[in-house]
Amino acid sequence: MANIFSDPNSRSTIIVGTSICALTGGLVGSSYAILKYIRPIRKPALAMAGSWGIAGLSFFVIRQVLLQKEYRKNSMYNIKPSQTKDIDEITSSSLSGVITGGLFGGLVAIFKLNLCILGGKKGCFAGMAFFGIIGYSIQKVYTKLYRHRQRIILENMGLKVIEEESPEYDTSSYAARISRISQINVLSVLPNWLPIKSLSHDEYIQILDVRQNEIIERLNQIEKELYWIEKNSTE
Repeated sequence: MANIFSDPNSRSTIIVGTSICALTGGLVGSSYAILKYIRPIRKPALAMAGSWGIAGLSFFVIRQVLLQKEYRKNSMYNIKPSQTKDIDEITSSSLSGVITGGLFGGLVAIFKLNLCILGGKKGCFAGMAFFGIIGYSIQKVYTKLYRHRQRIILENMGLKVIEEESPEYDTSSYAARISRISQINVLSVLPNWLPIKSLSHDEYIQILDVRQNEIIERLNQIEKELYWIEKNSTE
């Protein structure tokens, strides 16, 4: 936790993100008070700003903790942060939304339903799903816009955009094993004496042409046979 608040980038992300959440909550609370004609307006506005600010603070703190964990893991395998930045941020935002939504959804449901266990579970799962989807969606949109902005800047500078190569992950992990299995040509590991061969596109088209010619010849032969049958029947 200390590393998060001592790091300038993490601290800035937490402060800015929490402030945006609190401001948005205040605007939502004010709008609600105006529509429902609640006076004074500042009470629902401050209450909503406070609750959204706490939720935002929890979300961004958890997100930065998860991100730092991923960065430490990447450094063990000599992976640059930029190589996995997009997937790390999307994963961390989604998990942070799930955790934050579960905590706040459960607390709200429990307090509103007088410690009703069934209601608490419903609120917890609903909060996990809602905040998880919100965290994933916002991060996905932000990542797309950020990459698009980077591409435009590089193109305006006359620089060619080069996608970074995929990093080499731990070869002993389950993900690496599954990736290797999916890339293996199954026919290449079979014995040579088996009458099975992998066809290229040209070979496949050639076989289709041969089959087409055989069918045409057979149809012509059938037409000739029908012709002689009709001729013999008329005689």
